[in-house]
Amino acid sequence: MDDPSSAFDHALSIVLAHEGGLTDDPRDPGGITNFGISIRFAGSANLDIDSDGRTTGDDIRALTRERAAQIYFDYFWRRLRCADMPAGVALIVFDGGVNQGIGTIARRLQRAVSANDDGIIGGNTLRAIRAWDGRYARLIDEIAARRGRRYAQTRNFEHYGLGWMRRLMQVHGQALTLCDDRPPTQL
Repeated sequence: MDDPSSAFDHALSIVLAHEGGLTDDPRDPGGITNFGISIRFAGSANLDIDSDGRTTGDDIRALTRERAAQIYFDYFWRRLRCADMPAGVALIVFDGGVNQGIGTIARRLQRAVSANDDGIIGGNTLRAIRAWDGRYARLIDEIAARRGRRYAQTRNFEHYGLGWMRRLMQVHGQALTLCDDRPPTQL
């Protein structure tokens, strides 16, 4: 997957398979959500999808897959600098940004590669990732472990934890398939 747009499209299809459609779970602190875009996030990003001057549940209900894709590209893929990462690393980082927050996944990644954990992916973090060349599968394992640990510390883990961990295991497996350096399957 050398084409950055195809890497994004592939990662987006995986994320959207986990995020699903319109939900309004009263236990979800994000509130009403569509394609994984919550009212809480939309409000913090000042997204006014229906152009009425406010961010409301109607904006979330009006969200199309195409608009959600653009939001994911602008607010997650680009901010996390996923196009500058190997495809497998980009996938697990992108999914982490969507599900756990940009700052949270950035710090998990930075700690995994021994970079300054300021929560902002920049040149130093990208150089630290490239230093893992030939060991990207190991880096994906490390990021997944750190994501799982963070889930376990989350207030809603008792309710959502099994789903989060299933998602993490599936994304981890898919990220490994994008690595040239993954170990051979043992039977």
